[in-house]
Amino acid sequence: MSHSLSSKKSPAFEQALTLLKHAGRTEQRRYLVEGVDLVEQALGQSQSQVHTLFVTQQGHEELAQAIQGKTLVTYIVPPAMITDLTGNSYATPCQAVAVADQLRTSVKGLADSKGIILCGEAIQDPRNVGVMIRIADALGCEALLLDSASVDPWSRQSVRSTTGSILRTQVAITANLADTLGKLRERGVTICATTGNTDVSLHEVDLSQRPLAIVMGNEQNGISKAVMDVANTLVRIPMSPTTGADSLNVTVAAGITVAEARRQADVR
Repeated sequence: MSHSLSSKKSPAFEQALTLLKHAGRTEQRRYLVEGVDLVEQALGQSQSQVHTLFVTQQGHEELAQAIQGKTLVTYIVPPAMITDLTGNSYATPCQAVAVADQLRTSVKGLADSKGIILCGEAIQDPRNVGVMIRIADALGCEALLLDSASVDPWSRQSVRSTTGSILRTQVAITANLADTLGKLRERGVTICATTGNTDVSLHEVDLSQRPLAIVMGNEQNGISKAVMDVANTLVRIPMSPTTGADSLNVTVAAGITVAEARRQADVR
């Protein structure tokens, strides 16, 4: 059902504005999906429900087919109201914003995993979190597990960096990553942590075992001692002996490690 809406004081719009802040997203377990392309994905491919849609007249026309038959409230609004929800950073003005449920899973749910869980400890750049979600989706991980010291995966920068993968990827948040990993290990999950503080190459260890948790550390400090202590194995990505580089961006390292774990399983 579509309605015209021009008042920024309407309850639906004011509630959507609260999702611009971490506290609002955490309380409601919802977030904003921006842009016609991502909204179309949310309406057609997402495992999470879309509750409300704010669109310009142009956006409504572009999304008419995707909206058809959906049980959500659609508000046709002036472009300025879309700007209030998105800011002014788009080269081309945004035409649609959707309010969607966060696709969450619990630590208990992770314990029943049969595949790969990608994990991040204290990841501080929202774009890195977004790309890790994209990697988890693209390489078939069952979920992304983050600790509460990491940035909000449903923040605007994170969501945009996922290019839609957040609509399909389960995310779990834990207050204590080392404790959670310890419980997963007790349930039979192999814990593999990446670090520069080992001489063991990821090509030298068996990463074909499932379920498998692959842990990436903070961009500056790497993984904590607590996580090292609970891991089954510590691995590093070998660097060229002719270069001065001694580390990689956390998302690049995550992609290489998950891809190697998949490759090993495929050849066995």
